[in-house]
Amino acid sequence: MRALTIKQPWVWAICCAQAGKDVENRSRPIPTPIEGQRIAIHAGVGVGSLDLAVQCLRNAGYVSPNGLSLRKVVTLAAAFQPKRAIVAVATITNDGDPVSPWAIDGLCHWQLSDVVVFTEPVPQQRGQLGLWRLSADTEKAVRKAEAAARGRDA
Repeated sequence: MRALTIKQPWVWAICCAQAGKDVENRSRPIPTPIEGQRIAIHAGVGVGSLDLAVQCLRNAGYVSPNGLSLRKVVTLAAAFQPKRAIVAVATITNDGDPVSPWAIDGLCHWQLSDVVVFTEPVPQQRGQLGLWRLSADTEKAVRKAEAAARGRDA
């Protein structure tokens, strides 16, 4: 299984159903062999643009359930969400130009569907740029975490 390292608060926006981030913006298109496959979502240690996250959340119509400002929500997500861990899996596709508030003009849009968020993150100390392969042990743990999150035995 391959993995994709993503910075916070973008990982939070993918994992939070109310935020609805269904597109990962990248400078390169999806490599043909990976399209349509499941990938692991790795929360990297880096933090992305908080201002851009606020703008995208606003465009997506996200309303904070606890009345916090969008700036506070993304700041908290960036600070307190898991890092250096695999937190979800998703199917990755390229459907051309998606109609999504998360799609940024001028970039390639990797569509994310059937996102399954783990109840417990799978520790993974290091991520990498681009798509990278999980070790056999980590892949086994990821598949077990997905099965648990879906409510069935691995």
